[in-house]
Parts: sequence; structure tokens; C-alpha cells
Amino acid sequence: MKVICSMVITPNGYIARLDGQEDYASHANWLDYLETAKQYNNFVIGRKTLDIVNEQYDGFGFEDVDCEHKIVVSTQRDLKLNPAYTQALSPQDVIDQLNGKVKNILLVGGSEINSAFGKQNLIDEVVVTIVPHVIGQGIQLFSPADFDLDL
Repeated sequence: MKVICSMVITPNGYIARLDGQEDYASHANWLDYLETAKQYNNFVIGRKTLDIVNEQYDGFGFEDVDCEHKIVVSTQRDLKLNPAYTQALSPQDVIDQLNGKVKNILLVGGSEINSAFGKQNLIDEVVVTIVPHVIGQGIQLFSPADFDLDL
């Protein structure tokens, strides 16, 4: 089973504005993501990414994704999630939960969870869709951390 980190980024490497907004990404990018998650039958996000999408996007969100396994990674043990989601406490917990259930794991951010997987050397591939829009400041694909990945 591979872990594939798949993200929409700007040419200068940002996955979102500092406030989490991805307003520069097209609706077609969202539709592509929906199809990819359906094919993988799963997606993995961090709690902050879930919160940002729930707060900032009206009319669509991760609940709309047609897949069986919707995993939110958070160390917060008393986290209250919509029943559509399953909590994992760590990247390794994600692997353990999905082992034997899916062929590959679709990791879709944000940067902190991407780095958490990276620090444990659990990312096998990184797939980026580059949107033709540069933003001056933003959230990087991986949050700063001490790790290297050979892909």
C-alpha cells in the first residue's frame, strides 16, 4: 500500500493563503479531487484542513466526497466528528486502519499532516497540480520540519 500526497499548489509552492483560503483554485480542481478520492475510496486530511473547509466553503466540502474511508488525523482525543469521518491519532494509525481495505492512501493535506507523514517516511509519491496563479504568501506543501524524503 502506497501513500500518495496529492495537492493543488501555486507555481511558488503554496497550497493555500495564510488564512487557508484556496480561492485561486478552480472548481475543476475540486471536481478532479472528488473523482480521485472516489477512485482511491479514501482520503486523509488533518483536523485544521477539515475545520478550514467547513468554515470557508459554503455548499461543498469533504462530506460530498463519494468514498468509504474519510480519515481525519488529530491527536485530540475528545474530537467530535461528523459520523462520516473516522479519526486517526497519527500517520501510523492511518496506515493501520486502512491496511487491507484500500490499495493506496490519498493524503490531501494540509501542510502539517503532510509533514507528519513525511517525518515518519510514509509518503511514497507526491502528485501536484500546479494552478496558474502566484500568491505572495501562503502555506507551503510541507510545514517546516526536520526530514528528507526520497520519492
